[in-house]
Amino acid sequence: MNSKQMGILGAILVGVSLILPSISLPIVGAMNYYRTDYVLPTFIVSALIGLIGASRESKGLLWIAGLIAAVVNGIFIVRVNQVVAQMQSGSADESGLAGTLATALAGTIQIQYGVFVSIAGAILLMLSAIRTQK
Repeated sequence: MNSKQMGILGAILVGVSLILPSISLPIVGAMNYYRTDYVLPTFIVSALIGLIGASRESKGLLWIAGLIAAVVNGIFIVRVNQVVAQMQSGSADESGLAGTLATALAGTIQIQYGVFVSIAGAILLMLSAIRTQK
């Protein structure tokens, strides 16, 4: 696979990850990035920059697209963990069945495979930038 194909595949993975489940919540079920405030437009821009960079074989654009996707994924994972920690600490203050149930529900929040697909896309974009000759 050459660097152009790798970059296009990485941009497609970042774009496709928008419709894949990114987080699993109790009762609500799986949610994708459409419910977040900053990830959706950032990933759309990152995927477009990646496609343009791959088609023009621009090392700089591929790096920018890969780094944007990687940083946004990192921020998303950290924010999910912060929310879970806040929920668990808030429910620990409550006593009885409500506190126990809230702690158990907060513990079931999981990051789903959409995040891992977008991370793979970001890695492919950066690897494509490394392999690009220009």
